[in-house]
Amino acid sequence: MTRKEIPEIYKISKLEIIKLIEKAEPRVFNSPSKWYTLIESEFALRGAPRNAERTLRAKLLAGRVRVTFLEQAKVLRSKDSQSKNLVQQSMNAVQKSLYLVQQSMKSVQQSMNSVQQSMKSIRKSVDSQSMDSIQRSINRIQKAVDLIQEEDAFEEAKDARDGPGTVNASPRVGPGRKGKKWSKSHRSNCTSR
Repeated sequence: MTRKEIPEIYKISKLEIIKLIEKAEPRVFNSPSKWYTLIESEFALRGAPRNAERTLRAKLLAGRVRVTFLEQAKVLRSKDSQSKNLVQQSMNAVQKSLYLVQQSMKSVQQSMNSVQQSMKSIRKSVDSQSMDSIQRSINRIQKAVDLIQEEDAFEEAKDARDGPGTVNASPRVGPGRKGKKWSKSHRSNCTSR
């Protein structure tokens, strides 16, 4: 039976039926087996006689609408499943990114620790070398001071022995002692003075 052969009183679109179902009470809306009663009531309002044809047409239309709902629900579930998969993939990608960030942070921390250790080693080496250099300088200065003090002590002892105003005075020749001769260079120095 084509749509043209359907009496005008039974011509109703799926959209109209869906609107009827959506406006129905929850107990009817949630029970697809009762949807045909809504359609049959609509036929009755349009003047369709109460007979087997009205009930049959109502059940056929309710079945078609039910199939439509099931197909839509299937599509929605498929889309929902795809969306869930996309969400899960996104979450996995985010988790992987977080893991990579954590690994990078660990690597950076290790690098910073290595740099700190290197700086400590360099500082320790520089401090040790500086201390050694300072100590060597102190030793050289101390040695120079000791030499100066020795020379000063020698000069003081020499001045005390020779007496004031005496230039390289030789010891007196006493009994049994042999006098020390002046060197040629020393004599020339004394003459020039």
